[in-house]
Amino acid sequence: MTSDILIYIIFGVFLAILSALIYLRDAQSARKFGRYEKILDALIKENYIIKKALEGGENLPRSNFDYGTGLNQKLIHDQIEDQVNRAISQRVIPMLQSLKNLEDTIDKFQDEQEDRMYNLEERTKNISKITPPNFDREENRIVDLFRSGKSQEEIAREMRMSVGRINMILKIHKAI
Repeated sequence: MTSDILIYIIFGVFLAILSALIYLRDAQSARKFGRYEKILDALIKENYIIKKALEGGENLPRSNFDYGTGLNQKLIHDQIEDQVNRAISQRVIPMLQSLKNLEDTIDKFQDEQEDRMYNLEERTKNISKITPPNFDREENRIVDLFRSGKSQEEIAREMRMSVGRINMILKIHKAI
């Protein structure tokens, strides 16, 4: 009978240790669930605030709740800004420089064309000063050719003038 009592005592101690371990595990799980419950409550509250703000069109309030993610908003903001600046300097700045170079080339071409026009105008002025056109002689020749029997088209080809101008000169001299 002593061995039976000994087995009952060992079995009782084993059950007591097992119960204590179960109780400790249960307490630890309850603490974890308590933390999860607080986080879930905070998330639900923040979700409610965001939903109300979106429905009302208001600015969203800043949350002071730390989810334990360890993310630093300033660091993230700086990284995004650096990436945007790099993208701008890699793509946009070369395009702007190309556009400036193109604009400079167009300006040079325009200045060159203006210089050419000015030179042509100066040459034309010099030529007209040397030999002024003698319109009276041309008009008399046109009238003489018309009176000799040539048509207005033939006179225009020979004098290298338009038919309308020949017609006008003939009307002025009352040849028509």
